[in-house]
Amino acid sequence: MTASALEGKDVTLVQDGWSDIHNSPVIAHCVHSGERSYFLNSVDTGSNKKTATYCTSLAIEASKEATDKFECKVVAVVTDNEQKMQSMRSKLKLLDSSLSVYGCASHLLNLLGKDITPSQIISHITEINKYFRNHHNPGALLSAQKGSLKPQLPVVIRWNSQLECIKTYLTNRPFLLNILAQHEDVIDLSIANLINNVGLYREAKNLYDQLKPIATSLDKLQGEKSNVADSCEEWMKLIQLDELKSHLGKIQKRFKQATTPTHFLANMNNPKYMEQRLSCEQQEEARGPLIQLNASLLPQLYQFQAKEAPFPASIFECTDALDPVTWWKAIKNRKT
Repeated sequence: MTASALEGKDVTLVQDGWSDIHNSPVIAHCVHSGERSYFLNSVDTGSNKKTATYCTSLAIEASKEATDKFECKVVAVVTDNEQKMQSMRSKLKLLDSSLSVYGCASHLLNLLGKDITPSQIISHITEINKYFRNHHNPGALLSAQKGSLKPQLPVVIRWNSQLECIKTYLTNRPFLLNILAQHEDVIDLSIANLINNVGLYREAKNLYDQLKPIATSLDKLQGEKSNVADSCEEWMKLIQLDELKSHLGKIQKRFKQATTPTHFLANMNNPKYMEQRLSCEQQEEARGPLIQLNASLLPQLYQFQAKEAPFPASIFECTDALDPVTWWKAIKNRKT
């Protein structure tokens, strides 16, 4: 990373922690400029416990390092949604009220997928898939079926693996039934009963249809150029989906964890979205951080929403062709 790449820019600090191949605890930081991410540092925490206070101190040090080395300004901090990370974000907000702090939307979408998945359903599907992965003869019989898929298992650290687990079960079930018809004596009775369970198959199909849009949103928000406006939009889409109405309460709970007034403001200022899905209350919430940042910008927000001067009508015709950063640069260049 060169200093010039970030000089003078407002950036988001991202903090994450894990254990390396030697089981040593590590906390790493990167900064995102709105266009791409840059690795900043990693810290071997040693004997230090990953408490909210300790992680807060590391975030503060990382922010200072970014400012000193690259002459950029950290205006936001994002982490995962573990309880101590939520506490850490609260501590940072108390230290600097102008700082935007929020949790990783992709992580929250993964948690939402778990929220709506009945444990018994995924347990039975996993049992079937695991049996054909771990037993040589049944596994060979499945592999010999043209069009079959290798059974997948849900993995905690691999997002959307739960959906893949269900997908491979649904794809393979006709082949599993065929194997049972021809080699019933080879398959354990408990597994045979699960394969023959029509109720399990129907529940799995319904669950797959519910998890699919969540997985699609998750994949989109993991993109290099995804932003908080995209996050807000994807969550609003999920809230309004008919196939997820039965889980509306769970979605709204995660939505409240995933979005802040800053998300609403970004959504309002994104030419692709322009608050189409936001309620009047959410729009009012969005004006709060704008007023705190610079109240004189409020009239421009109203002009933008109304598509009035100084915003040319023609530029609203290319909102889908340009990413928001390029779009706003075009507006800025036109003014100057």
